[in-house]
Amino acid sequence: MLKKILILFIKKWEFKKIKKIRYLIIGQDHSNLILKYLPSNKAEIVSFKIINFYIIFHLFFNNKRISKLNYFIKSIQLTDPQTVVTMIDNDTDFYRLKKYFPNKKFIAIQNGYRTEPKKTYLIKKNEKLQCDVIFCFGRQNIHYYKSFIQTRVIPIGSIKNNMISKDNLRKKRIITYISEFRPNDKNKRINFYNLGQIYWKEALVSEVKLLKAVNFLCKKRDIKFYIMGRHLNKNKEINYFDSVIGKNNFNYVQRKNNFTSYNFLKNSHVIISMTSSLGYEMLSRNNRMIFFSKKFSKSKMISKYFRFGWPFVKQRKGFFYSDEINNKEILRLAKNVIDCNESKWIKKKYNYQKNIITYNYNNNLLKKELNNTL
Repeated sequence: MLKKILILFIKKWEFKKIKKIRYLIIGQDHSNLILKYLPSNKAEIVSFKIINFYIIFHLFFNNKRISKLNYFIKSIQLTDPQTVVTMIDNDTDFYRLKKYFPNKKFIAIQNGYRTEPKKTYLIKKNEKLQCDVIFCFGRQNIHYYKSFIQTRVIPIGSIKNNMISKDNLRKKRIITYISEFRPNDKNKRINFYNLGQIYWKEALVSEVKLLKAVNFLCKKRDIKFYIMGRHLNKNKEINYFDSVIGKNNFNYVQRKNNFTSYNFLKNSHVIISMTSSLGYEMLSRNNRMIFFSKKFSKSKMISKYFRFGWPFVKQRKGFFYSDEINNKEILRLAKNVIDCNESKWIKKKYNYQKNIITYNYNNNLLKKELNNTL
């Protein structure tokens, strides 16, 4: 108990009074995207990253244990919403709330590509998780969520990507790689999906190989090489790429806001990605894509979850993807993707796209569900 109280003091606090509202958003992450579809005077955000004084006061006053789950339960009791929404679809506690409030509507929205195993959710023995609706990326996620959550699942794609129209603009003759940079210490140990720990430097091996292969491809094809930045600290990220492929071998595009990446990438003729959710989001558009799987030499089990299109895609290599990174393989994929005509490209990627990630412009399916009550 003392440890949890101490943790509260290192978090941010707010002293905003709690009021009754129609919509409660659980979690700060990407909450601004949901607010676009809700009346501003009828929605409130509650997060365990920013602690509300009044919610904690009520927990203490009622002698309740301080935990994330109890914090969310109390916030629902105080706000009495009709609908509770989250963009943090991999938060197990959210799926524990429905049993306490059976008459309220709970909606979860997938915010990233999901391949992690069930054990990642740390579900207790005989525990039943529930949710009224989960909006997911594509058809393959229907079985994924239903395998451990009692819910209705609707493929909608990425709600952020759905906010940007599919413009039939003439694409720039450039190749853009989607960065997977994170400012982690190379010797830091990372726990992937509760499957085991590896050093962060092992997660970089595949990307380093791919960056060199893309640089080779761009020189061979005489095409400009761009890197779509991921981190807001551009200096650290640029220095990382400089150390791998050298200065002046690429053009760096800084991510400045939620939509910088989408607006730049949709004009890129060819996009290369590894495990980035953004890469899958671009697959739902008509951009030509090349995917490479990420491998971890010391863990085949972890590597499985970083294959392209897993679990829907079982083959290791295809028309526009591969699990082997070298110059010969990137030339093969580039020939397939760059040299084919538009109709062939659409046909080749269609079956993958419809199962992995769909596209619902302006999120009409989500808006309809938000307006409906139980």
